[in-house]
Amino acid sequence: MSLDVMLRDSDLAQLRDNAGQTGQFIWDTSRFYVDFYTADQNLLLEPNPERQCAMHDASAVVYLVERDAFSFTSGVARVAPDGFATGQLIIDRKPNSDGNYVLPFWRNRPSVEAAMQVDSERVRAAFLNTIIQHGLI
Repeated sequence: MSLDVMLRDSDLAQLRDNAGQTGQFIWDTSRFYVDFYTADQNLLLEPNPERQCAMHDASAVVYLVERDAFSFTSGVARVAPDGFATGQLIIDRKPNSDGNYVLPFWRNRPSVEAAMQVDSERVRAAFLNTIIQHGLI
């Protein structure tokens, strides 16, 4: 889900042009991030001719007001400390029938919920509309 919500340059230009100093600030500070994603198209799920960047932090904030735009799964979670999955969240959703996990590093861990699907258009629209409505400083 981390790359499901993308901000296009046209979205960022809309903020720049319609949200006062806040929009200009977001435009200015997004240039490095957009350049990063544009330089490595392998980061993107779908090729897009328009420059864009992921909306990670803003998506988390939108969750606070648009919770039903996200779908969750639950299970025991860990973050991979090394190897090809370094830094990735891994969720084991299937303990054995007795409720125990086969491998010891999954045992005695609390179950968590993680967002796995998102209505990306709704989240992007909520972010843009909120900034434009309240960002005129």
